[in-house]
Amino acid sequence: MRIDQWLSKIEEKFPKKIAIIFKDNKWTYSELNKLIDETAAYLQNTCKLNVGDRFCFYGHNNPEQIILLFAASKIGAIIFPINWRLANPEIEYQIKNSKPKFIFFDTRFEKNLSNINLVLNIKTIPINGSIKVNKPLFERRKNKSKIESSEETDLPLLLVYSSGTTGKPKGALLSQKSIIANAKMSHNAHSLQASDISL
Repeated sequence: MRIDQWLSKIEEKFPKKIAIIFKDNKWTYSELNKLIDETAAYLQNTCKLNVGDRFCFYGHNNPEQIILLFAASKIGAIIFPINWRLANPEIEYQIKNSKPKFIFFDTRFEKNLSNINLVLNIKTIPINGSIKVNKPLFERRKNKSKIESSEETDLPLLLVYSSGTTGKPKGALLSQKSIIANAKMSHNAHSLQASDISL
């Protein structure tokens, strides 16, 4: 089972239950899944991301990061979250090493991103703001395109980098199964209940 399928099963049981609270906004499981479907359709049909293709998320914790993760799961793509605390040369190295096709970024990091020497064919898309030249993600994903979901259930999904204390950071690919296994272990270790709220 992919993590997006797992989430869909939760939506079937609790469509109106609150899934995410962020600042003054709340999203139910039904609303969250709708955004995931729209984003997956945008990634697949407009961005032309295929199974195994990579893209970055550069920003603070944000619901869009969760939406992009589950959308990547749905189409078989790989998401790489950039540690915003890193210095520009470190970020530049990881971007060049991971070879993403797109970078989705928080507009508060727009200036920093412009100072990073990116490969010319990497496209950057803001997740927020009202940039007239570069429309934000929430405006781009408004389409009704169909999604061709990946049939594989254990594809790589998440790319994370080591700290690089003894050399250059090394990328580690985490599969669907490993992410689900980690979630189950966390659930059991903390005795989580459906009524619990996690930060």
